[in-house]
Amino acid sequence: MKIIANDTQLQSKYGDPILSIALPLIKIGAAPLRVKPRQKAAIENGWSRAPVVSADIFATTRKTGENVGIRLGKPSKTPFGYLNALDFDVRNSGAEPDARAALLCACPNANELPSVISGSGGASRHFYIFTPDPLASWTIAKGDGWELAVKGTGTYVVAPGSIHPDTGQPYHWERHFDLTLWQLIGAPVVDLSLLRKPKLGRDPLDDLLGKPDRLPVDWTRLKSALGFVDGYHDRDTWLRIGAALHYESGGDDQGYQSWCEWSEQSAKFNSRDQARTWASFGRSRASPITA
Repeated sequence: MKIIANDTQLQSKYGDPILSIALPLIKIGAAPLRVKPRQKAAIENGWSRAPVVSADIFATTRKTGENVGIRLGKPSKTPFGYLNALDFDVRNSGAEPDARAALLCACPNANELPSVISGSGGASRHFYIFTPDPLASWTIAKGDGWELAVKGTGTYVVAPGSIHPDTGQPYHWERHFDLTLWQLIGAPVVDLSLLRKPKLGRDPLDDLLGKPDRLPVDWTRLKSALGFVDGYHDRDTWLRIGAALHYESGGDDQGYQSWCEWSEQSAKFNSRDQARTWASFGRSRASPITA
């Protein structure tokens, strides 16, 4: 049974589709927050210090039509750990390949996490993550038209069901919580060491860009290794391979041709998309994907 399996019953009880979609989150311990209708701003001052209320109490104090927020970090203690989020903010479509590569670098199993599609209608997402201890908030990486950040204690996200202020469209689930599975094997785990802040060190520019020391590339060995990677039809794998080859080659033709030769094994290969995506690599401030 998935956690979002009972929307109709909840809507009948509380009479509001926005609240019915958010309530299952609240019922496992996520701290709710009243948000202004069709906005992202909290209604009440001092919300970060307010006590956590139950789903039923929240339903009686909230007015129909208000958006719902989920307070993150310390207030949201669930059976699976503290609830935090990755804010994947993509403000233009051309920035998506670079943003997606940074996301998969910081969180390789992002596609296993519960996620919410923004009502903005673009590629932006909220990925929910559970951790043994509540997290603070920091920016992992950002580039031209995108940003990836950890959201924790002292912040909130707009819950699914809420209405986006610009488009009038709802935030909606991309991947639901699956309580039955999680009770058997646990919730998806993220590697917190990868969700790191940029560290200062050897060269100011390289550290700002998160670049490790570049080692000489054995292209014969690298191309041989590519022969064992068969995910060329999967877009996320395709992006990771392209980002790694771009970094190792410094964006030159040898790296691009190697990526094309590998990618052409897929029936989805599109030379224009290949060239456009290659040109978008290298602008991320995140630690790069390497060979």
